[in-house]
Amino acid sequence: MLKMIEDWVNKLPLETIRDVKLRSGYETNSLSVTQVWEKDNFHLIPDEVVEYLQDEPIGKLIAYDHNGRQRRSKNLRNKQFETANESDISVAMNGIMQTMDAMRRYIDVQNDSLEVCHETIRDMVLYERESIQEKTDLELALAIQEHESTKDQVSTTDRILGTIAQLINSNNNSVDIETLANHLTDDELEIQVSKLLGNERVVSKVVETLAKS
Repeated sequence: MLKMIEDWVNKLPLETIRDVKLRSGYETNSLSVTQVWEKDNFHLIPDEVVEYLQDEPIGKLIAYDHNGRQRRSKNLRNKQFETANESDISVAMNGIMQTMDAMRRYIDVQNDSLEVCHETIRDMVLYERESIQEKTDLELALAIQEHESTKDQVSTTDRILGTIAQLINSNNNSVDIETLANHLTDDELEIQVSKLLGNERVVSKVVETLAKS
């Protein structure tokens, strides 16, 4: 940049130029006057401009004639600021990318956790359904077994009552346990008959059955 400024100063028409002003700042539409050089100090312009632009990225040299009219100008830009800005932007972008990667990893972990949670809940629901089904099947099987047992019990009772009625008929309304036992070879039936003959309600049932026959 120094060589470019020197060339610009050397090409100024010294007989018509009264002074040169430097405007500098951070935005092209808001530059302020930083320095003014009279004709006798034009040789200082290159070094001083470079020094001023160390702190501000944008500058503009303007040469005025004796009537205060602008005759020449030169736009200047400190590339070191651009490099620094690019570096800052790069650092910021890297930070943003790292943050986004961290967020993605966090989201992935959360998604994995949710998936595991859903699988656990699904397994629990399936297990509960299977348990309910097994319990229902067991209750149904027990109910069927109880029903069959009741049917068998009723059938056995009918057989016992029929046997008792036949024996009473054949023995003129008189029967004892030994006589009944001789007609019932099943040990379980014999035990049940013994219990039945000791029950007044059963005896009444036998009498009622005989009365209807």
